[in-house]
Amino acid sequence: MHRKIPDFLGQGFFLKVDLTMDRIKRIFKIISKLLFNRIIYVVIAVVLQVGWSVMLAMRLAAYSAYINVAISIGSILIIFLVLNREMNPSYKLLWTLLILGLPVFGLVVYLLAGESKRYSIIQRKYSHAIELSAWNTEEDPETRNRLKRVNANANRQSQYIRNVAKAPVWQHTTAEYFRLGDDLFPVLVEELRKASHFIFMEYFIINEGYMWETILEILVQKVKEGVDVRLIYDDFGCMTTLPVRYYEKLRGFGIRCEVFNPFRLIANIVHNNRDHRKLCIIDGYVAFTGGINLADEYINRRHRFGNWKDTAVLLKGDAVWNMTEMFLQMWTTVCHDAPDDSIDGFRPHTWHPDPFPGEGFIQPFGDSPLDNDEVGENVYLSILSQAQKYVYIC
Repeated sequence: MHRKIPDFLGQGFFLKVDLTMDRIKRIFKIISKLLFNRIIYVVIAVVLQVGWSVMLAMRLAAYSAYINVAISIGSILIIFLVLNREMNPSYKLLWTLLILGLPVFGLVVYLLAGESKRYSIIQRKYSHAIELSAWNTEEDPETRNRLKRVNANANRQSQYIRNVAKAPVWQHTTAEYFRLGDDLFPVLVEELRKASHFIFMEYFIINEGYMWETILEILVQKVKEGVDVRLIYDDFGCMTTLPVRYYEKLRGFGIRCEVFNPFRLIANIVHNNRDHRKLCIIDGYVAFTGGINLADEYINRRHRFGNWKDTAVLLKGDAVWNMTEMFLQMWTTVCHDAPDDSIDGFRPHTWHPDPFPGEGFIQPFGDSPLDNDEVGENVYLSILSQAQKYVYIC
Protein backbone atom coordinates (compact mmCIF):
# COMPACT_ATOMS: atom_id res chain seq x y z
CA MET A 1 0.00 0.00 0.00
CA HIS A 2 1.29 3.44 -0.94
CA ARG A 3 0.58 6.49 1.17
CA LYS A 4 0.24 9.82 -0.59
CA ILE A 5 2.40 12.59 0.79
CA PRO A 6 0.28 15.66 1.60
CA ASP A 7 0.92 18.60 -0.72
CA PHE A 8 1.83 20.97 2.09
CA LEU A 9 4.68 18.65 3.17
CA GLY A 10 6.07 18.56 -0.36
CA GLN A 11 5.85 22.35 -0.63
CA GLY A 12 7.60 22.71 2.69
CA PHE A 13 10.36 20.35 1.60
CA PHE A 14 11.01 22.21 -1.65
CA LEU A 15 10.87 25.53 0.17
CA LYS A 16 13.53 24.31 2.57
CA VAL A 17 15.71 23.10 -0.32
CA ASP A 18 15.32 26.46 -2.11
CA LEU A 19 16.30 28.34 1.03
CA THR A 20 19.35 26.11 1.52
CA MET A 21 20.47 26.56 -2.08
CA ASP A 22 20.02 30.32 -1.76
CA ARG A 23 22.18 30.30 1.35
CA ILE A 24 24.85 28.22 -0.40
CA LYS A 25 24.87 30.68 -3.32
CA ARG A 26 25.32 33.61 -0.94
CA ILE A 27 28.19 31.86 0.86
CA PHE A 28 29.80 30.99 -2.46
CA LYS A 29 29.44 34.62 -3.59
CA ILE A 30 31.10 35.89 -0.40
CA ILE A 31 33.99 33.40 -0.75
CA SER A 32 34.46 34.32 -4.43
CA LYS A 33 34.51 38.01 -3.55
CA LEU A 34 37.18 37.37 -0.91
CA LEU A 35 39.31 35.24 -3.22
CA PHE A 36 39.28 37.78 -6.02
CA ASN A 37 39.64 40.81 -3.75
CA ARG A 38 42.82 42.80 -4.30
CA ILE A 39 43.30 43.23 -0.55
CA ILE A 40 43.95 39.48 -0.22
CA TYR A 41 46.78 39.70 -2.75
CA VAL A 42 48.19 42.80 -1.06
CA VAL A 43 48.21 41.03 2.33
CA ILE A 44 49.92 37.98 0.80
CA ALA A 45 52.53 40.21 -0.86
CA VAL A 46 53.26 42.07 2.39
CA VAL A 47 53.53 38.79 4.36
CA LEU A 48 55.97 37.41 1.78
CA GLN A 49 58.09 40.56 1.91
CA VAL A 50 58.17 40.54 5.73
CA GLY A 51 59.02 36.84 5.75
CA TRP A 52 61.83 37.39 3.28
CA SER A 53 63.21 40.24 5.43
CA VAL A 54 63.14 38.11 8.60
CA MET A 55 64.88 35.20 6.83
CA LEU A 56 67.54 37.55 5.47
CA ALA A 57 68.13 39.03 8.95
CA MET A 58 68.56 35.54 10.46
CA ARG A 59 71.08 34.51 7.80
CA LEU A 60 73.10 37.69 8.30
CA ALA A 61 73.14 37.41 12.11
CA ALA A 62 76.62 35.85 12.03
CA TYR A 63 78.00 39.06 10.55
CA SER A 64 76.29 41.34 13.09
CA ALA A 65 79.45 43.29 14.07
CA TYR A 66 80.21 44.30 10.49
CA ILE A 67 76.56 44.96 9.77
CA ASN A 68 76.31 47.23 12.83
CA VAL A 69 79.18 49.38 11.54
CA ALA A 70 77.62 49.54 8.06
CA ILE A 71 74.25 50.51 9.55
CA SER A 72 75.84 53.29 11.63
CA ILE A 73 77.60 54.71 8.58
CA GLY A 74 74.43 54.38 6.50
CA SER A 75 72.39 56.11 9.20
CA ILE A 76 74.74 59.09 9.26
CA LEU A 77 74.67 59.39 5.47
CA ILE A 78 70.86 59.14 5.39
CA ILE A 79 70.53 61.81 8.10
CA PHE A 80 72.71 64.19 6.05
CA LEU A 81 70.50 63.42 3.04
CA VAL A 82 67.34 64.13 5.06
CA LEU A 83 68.69 67.43 6.39
CA ASN A 84 69.52 68.60 2.87
CA ARG A 85 66.13 67.69 1.38
CA GLU A 86 63.37 70.20 0.77
CA MET A 87 60.73 69.15 3.25
CA ASN A 88 58.85 70.34 6.30
CA PRO A 89 61.34 70.92 9.19
CA SER A 90 59.14 68.86 11.53
CA TYR A 91 59.45 65.90 9.12
CA LYS A 92 63.24 66.30 9.11
CA LEU A 93 63.27 66.18 12.91
CA LEU A 94 61.05 63.09 13.02
CA TRP A 95 63.16 61.22 10.44
CA THR A 96 66.38 62.13 12.29
CA LEU A 97 65.06 60.96 15.67
CA LEU A 98 63.67 57.75 14.17
CA ILE A 99 66.89 56.84 12.37
CA LEU A 100 69.10 57.68 15.36
CA GLY A 101 66.87 55.94 17.90
CA LEU A 102 66.03 52.82 15.86
CA PRO A 103 68.64 52.62 13.09
CA VAL A 104 67.51 49.41 11.39
CA PHE A 105 63.79 50.14 11.59
CA GLY A 106 64.33 53.81 10.74
CA LEU A 107 66.43 53.04 7.65
CA VAL A 108 63.92 50.48 6.36
CA VAL A 109 60.97 52.85 6.87
CA TYR A 110 62.83 55.74 5.24
CA LEU A 111 63.81 53.64 2.22
CA LEU A 112 60.16 52.53 1.86
CA ALA A 113 58.55 55.93 2.43
CA GLY A 114 61.07 58.74 2.31
CA GLU A 115 62.88 57.82 -0.89
CA SER A 116 60.04 56.47 -2.98
CA LYS A 117 60.31 57.07 -6.71
CA ARG A 118 56.54 56.91 -7.01
CA TYR A 119 56.21 59.59 -4.33
CA SER A 120 58.72 61.78 -6.15
CA ILE A 121 56.87 61.36 -9.45
CA ILE A 122 53.51 62.27 -7.90
CA GLN A 123 55.07 65.22 -6.07
CA ARG A 124 56.74 66.51 -9.23
CA LYS A 125 53.55 66.24 -11.29
CA TYR A 126 51.43 67.86 -8.59
CA SER A 127 53.92 70.73 -8.16
CA HIS A 128 53.92 71.24 -11.92
CA ALA A 129 50.12 71.38 -11.91
CA ILE A 130 50.20 74.01 -9.15
CA GLU A 131 52.68 76.09 -11.15
CA LEU A 132 50.50 75.91 -14.26
CA SER A 133 47.55 77.35 -12.36
CA ALA A 134 49.46 79.78 -10.13
CA TRP A 135 48.49 82.75 -12.26
CA ASN A 136 44.82 82.00 -11.61
CA THR A 137 45.05 82.83 -7.88
CA GLU A 138 44.38 86.55 -8.21
CA GLU A 139 41.54 87.85 -6.09
CA ASP A 140 39.42 90.99 -6.05
CA PRO A 141 41.24 93.70 -4.01
CA GLU A 142 37.91 95.18 -2.90
CA THR A 143 36.82 91.80 -1.47
CA ARG A 144 40.09 91.61 0.46
CA ASN A 145 39.71 95.16 1.81
CA ARG A 146 36.11 94.48 2.77
CA LEU A 147 37.09 91.37 4.76
CA LYS A 148 39.87 93.33 6.47
CA ARG A 149 37.34 95.94 7.62
CA VAL A 150 34.83 93.34 8.81
CA ASN A 151 37.22 91.07 10.78
CA ALA A 152 40.99 91.59 10.98
CA ASN A 153 41.67 88.14 12.49
CA ALA A 154 39.65 86.36 9.81
CA ASN A 155 41.49 88.40 7.18
CA ARG A 156 44.90 87.27 8.47
CA GLN A 157 43.84 83.63 8.37
CA SER A 158 42.37 84.16 4.90
CA GLN A 159 45.64 85.66 3.68
CA TYR A 160 47.51 82.60 4.96
CA ILE A 161 45.18 80.31 3.01
CA ARG A 162 45.59 82.44 -0.11
CA ASN A 163 49.39 82.55 0.12
CA VAL A 164 50.03 78.89 0.99
CA ALA A 165 47.07 77.00 -0.53
CA LYS A 166 46.81 79.43 -3.51
CA ALA A 167 43.09 79.86 -2.84
CA PRO A 168 41.61 83.38 -3.04
CA VAL A 169 38.66 84.57 -0.98
CA TRP A 170 35.35 85.33 -2.73
CA GLN A 171 31.98 86.94 -2.27
CA HIS A 172 28.91 86.63 -4.50
CA THR A 173 28.44 82.99 -3.51
CA THR A 174 25.57 81.26 -1.73
CA ALA A 175 26.01 78.23 0.52
CA GLU A 176 23.48 75.55 1.45
CA TYR A 177 24.20 73.09 4.26
CA PHE A 178 23.00 69.47 4.29
CA ARG A 179 23.00 67.73 7.65
CA LEU A 180 22.61 64.25 6.11
CA GLY A 181 23.35 62.49 2.86
CA ASP A 182 19.64 61.74 2.66
CA ASP A 183 19.02 65.48 2.23
CA LEU A 184 21.91 65.98 -0.20
CA PHE A 185 21.19 63.19 -2.67
CA PRO A 186 17.99 64.49 -4.35
CA VAL A 187 19.56 67.96 -4.75
CA LEU A 188 22.75 66.46 -6.22
CA VAL A 189 20.69 64.44 -8.71
CA GLU A 190 18.68 67.52 -9.68
CA GLU A 191 21.79 69.64 -10.30
CA LEU A 192 23.49 66.87 -12.30
CA ARG A 193 20.45 66.62 -14.55
CA LYS A 194 20.67 70.37 -15.21
CA ALA A 195 24.34 70.18 -16.31
CA SER A 196 24.83 71.42 -19.86
CA HIS A 197 28.60 71.89 -20.33
CA PHE A 198 30.79 69.91 -17.92
CA ILE A 199 30.71 67.75 -14.79
CA PHE A 200 33.85 67.18 -12.69
CA MET A 201 33.70 64.54 -9.92
CA GLU A 202 36.44 63.49 -7.49
CA TYR A 203 35.66 60.94 -4.75
CA PHE A 204 37.45 58.65 -2.32
CA ILE A 205 34.81 55.89 -2.29
CA ILE A 206 32.41 54.80 -5.02
CA ASN A 207 30.32 51.71 -4.36
CA GLU A 208 27.95 50.03 -6.77
CA GLY A 209 24.40 50.43 -5.54
CA TYR A 210 21.35 52.68 -5.81
CA MET A 211 23.21 55.97 -5.27
CA TRP A 212 26.02 55.32 -7.74
CA GLU A 213 23.82 53.63 -10.36
CA THR A 214 21.45 56.62 -10.30
CA ILE A 215 24.34 59.04 -10.77
CA LEU A 216 26.04 56.87 -13.40
CA GLU A 217 22.86 56.75 -15.47
CA ILE A 218 22.78 60.57 -15.49
CA LEU A 219 26.48 60.81 -16.37
CA VAL A 220 26.10 58.42 -19.31
CA GLN A 221 23.13 60.44 -20.58
CA LYS A 222 25.07 63.68 -20.22
CA VAL A 223 27.95 62.25 -22.26
CA LYS A 224 25.46 61.50 -25.03
CA GLU A 225 24.33 65.14 -24.84
CA GLY A 226 27.92 66.33 -25.39
CA VAL A 227 28.71 67.25 -21.78
CA ASP A 228 32.39 66.92 -20.73
CA VAL A 229 32.21 64.38 -17.87
CA ARG A 230 35.36 63.63 -15.85
CA LEU A 231 35.79 61.42 -12.81
CA ILE A 232 38.68 60.74 -10.43
CA TYR A 233 38.36 57.99 -7.83
CA ASP A 234 40.85 56.76 -5.27
CA ASP A 235 42.08 53.24 -5.97
CA PHE A 236 42.53 52.27 -2.32
CA GLY A 237 39.19 53.75 -1.26
CA CYS A 238 37.45 51.72 -3.99
CA MET A 239 39.53 48.57 -3.59
CA THR A 240 36.68 46.56 -2.04
CA THR A 241 33.80 48.41 -3.71
CA LEU A 242 34.63 48.48 -7.42
CA PRO A 243 35.90 45.76 -9.78
CA VAL A 244 39.49 45.82 -10.97
CA ARG A 245 40.02 48.21 -13.91
CA TYR A 246 36.54 49.65 -13.42
CA TYR A 247 37.75 52.82 -15.13
CA GLU A 248 37.78 50.92 -18.44
CA LYS A 249 34.03 50.38 -18.15
CA LEU A 250 33.46 54.07 -17.46
CA ARG A 251 35.68 55.09 -20.38
CA GLY A 252 33.59 52.82 -22.55
CA PHE A 253 30.60 55.03 -21.70
CA GLY A 254 32.57 58.11 -22.79
CA ILE A 255 33.35 59.26 -19.25
CA ARG A 256 36.92 60.57 -18.90
CA CYS A 257 38.00 58.57 -15.85
CA GLU A 258 41.32 58.50 -13.98
CA VAL A 259 42.47 56.63 -10.86
CA PHE A 260 44.45 58.31 -8.10
CA ASN A 261 47.60 56.48 -6.91
CA PRO A 262 46.81 52.94 -8.16
CA PHE A 263 47.52 50.30 -5.53
CA ARG A 264 50.32 47.88 -6.41
CA LEU A 265 51.51 44.66 -4.77
CA ILE A 266 54.51 46.24 -3.07
CA ALA A 267 55.04 47.35 0.52
CA ASN A 268 55.40 51.09 0.14
CA ILE A 269 54.08 53.71 2.53
CA VAL A 270 53.40 56.06 -0.38
CA HIS A 271 50.21 54.02 -0.65
CA ASN A 272 49.06 55.96 2.41
CA ASN A 273 48.84 59.11 0.27
CA ARG A 274 45.18 58.95 -0.69
CA ASP A 275 42.71 61.32 -2.32
CA HIS A 276 39.98 61.82 0.28
CA ARG A 277 38.36 64.74 -1.51
CA LYS A 278 34.65 64.67 -2.30
CA LEU A 279 34.04 67.19 -5.08
CA CYS A 280 31.31 67.57 -7.67
CA ILE A 281 31.52 70.65 -9.90
CA ILE A 282 28.86 71.45 -12.49
CA ASP A 283 29.28 74.04 -15.25
CA GLY A 284 31.77 76.04 -13.17
CA TYR A 285 29.31 77.72 -10.81
CA VAL A 286 27.68 74.84 -8.89
CA ALA A 287 29.73 72.65 -6.55
CA PHE A 288 29.18 70.08 -3.80
CA THR A 289 31.70 69.08 -1.14
CA GLY A 290 31.71 67.56 2.35
CA GLY A 291 32.12 64.10 3.83
CA ILE A 292 29.65 62.17 1.69
CA ASN A 293 31.00 59.55 -0.71
CA LEU A 294 29.04 57.87 -3.50
CA ALA A 295 27.81 54.80 -1.63
CA ASP A 296 24.40 53.74 -0.32
CA GLU A 297 25.34 53.89 3.38
CA TYR A 298 25.95 57.64 3.02
CA ILE A 299 22.29 58.19 2.10
CA ASN A 300 21.05 55.51 4.54
CA ARG A 301 19.73 53.16 1.90
CA ARG A 302 22.12 50.59 3.32
CA HIS A 303 22.72 50.25 7.06
CA ARG A 304 26.22 48.93 7.67
CA PHE A 305 26.79 50.65 11.02
CA GLY A 306 23.36 52.03 11.90
CA ASN A 307 22.27 55.51 10.81
CA TRP A 308 25.08 57.23 8.90
CA LYS A 309 25.81 60.87 9.79
CA ASP A 310 27.82 62.90 7.29
CA THR A 311 27.39 66.46 6.09
CA ALA A 312 27.77 68.37 2.84
CA VAL A 313 27.68 71.88 1.40
CA LEU A 314 26.37 73.21 -1.91
CA LEU A 315 28.05 76.36 -3.26
CA LYS A 316 26.75 78.47 -6.13
CA GLY A 317 28.75 81.42 -7.37
CA ASP A 318 32.25 82.84 -7.74
CA ALA A 319 33.88 80.74 -4.97
CA VAL A 320 33.28 77.56 -6.99
CA TRP A 321 36.33 78.56 -9.02
CA ASN A 322 38.66 77.44 -6.20
CA MET A 323 37.14 73.96 -6.30
CA THR A 324 37.30 73.80 -10.10
CA GLU A 325 40.98 74.68 -9.94
CA MET A 326 41.61 72.06 -7.24
CA PHE A 327 40.04 69.42 -9.47
CA LEU A 328 41.99 70.50 -12.56
CA GLN A 329 45.26 70.44 -10.59
CA MET A 330 44.55 66.86 -9.53
CA TRP A 331 43.41 65.97 -13.04
CA THR A 332 46.71 67.22 -14.47
CA THR A 333 48.56 65.19 -11.82
CA VAL A 334 46.86 61.84 -12.49
CA CYS A 335 46.10 62.25 -16.19
CA HIS A 336 48.61 61.24 -18.84
CA ASP A 337 47.28 63.82 -21.28
CA ALA A 338 48.51 67.39 -21.54
CA PRO A 339 46.70 69.97 -19.36
CA ASP A 340 43.75 71.85 -20.80
CA ASP A 341 44.81 74.71 -23.05
CA SER A 342 42.08 77.11 -21.98
CA ILE A 343 41.30 76.93 -18.27
CA ASP A 344 39.14 80.04 -18.63
CA GLY A 345 36.44 77.89 -20.23
CA PHE A 346 35.68 76.48 -16.77
CA ARG A 347 35.27 79.78 -14.88
CA PRO A 348 31.98 80.52 -13.08
CA HIS A 349 30.80 83.26 -15.43
CA THR A 350 31.63 81.40 -18.65
CA TRP A 351 28.22 79.71 -18.61
CA HIS A 352 26.51 82.06 -16.14
CA PRO A 353 27.09 85.67 -17.26
CA ASP A 354 24.72 87.21 -14.68
CA PRO A 355 26.04 88.28 -11.22
CA PHE A 356 25.67 85.81 -8.35
CA PRO A 357 23.97 86.71 -5.05
CA GLY A 358 25.69 86.39 -1.68
CA GLU A 359 27.49 88.97 0.48
CA GLY A 360 29.41 86.73 2.87
CA PHE A 361 33.02 85.57 2.44
CA ILE A 362 33.74 82.05 1.18
CA GLN A 363 37.18 80.55 0.60
CA PRO A 364 37.32 76.86 -0.43
CA PHE A 365 40.84 75.42 -0.19
CA GLY A 366 42.62 72.08 -0.34
CA ASP A 367 45.50 70.44 1.51
CA SER A 368 48.04 67.87 0.37
CA PRO A 369 50.92 65.83 1.84
CA LEU A 370 52.96 66.94 -1.16
CA ASP A 371 53.11 70.68 -0.38
CA ASN A 372 55.13 70.32 2.87
CA ASP A 373 52.68 72.53 4.78
CA GLU A 374 49.82 71.40 7.04
CA VAL A 375 47.35 74.04 5.85
CA GLY A 376 44.24 72.30 7.17
CA GLU A 377 45.77 71.65 10.60
CA ASN A 378 47.06 75.21 10.91
CA VAL A 379 43.67 76.68 10.00
CA TYR A 380 41.93 74.57 12.64
CA LEU A 381 44.48 75.56 15.28
CA SER A 382 43.99 79.21 14.33
CA ILE A 383 40.22 78.88 14.69
CA LEU A 384 40.64 77.27 18.13
CA SER A 385 43.12 79.87 19.35
CA GLN A 386 40.91 82.78 18.25
CA ALA A 387 37.67 81.40 19.69
CA GLN A 388 36.20 83.65 22.43
CA LYS A 389 32.77 82.14 23.16
CA TYR A 390 32.41 78.63 21.74
CA VAL A 391 33.68 76.05 19.24
CA TYR A 392 31.30 73.42 17.84
CA ILE A 393 32.94 70.31 16.36
CA CYS A 394 30.97 67.62 14.52
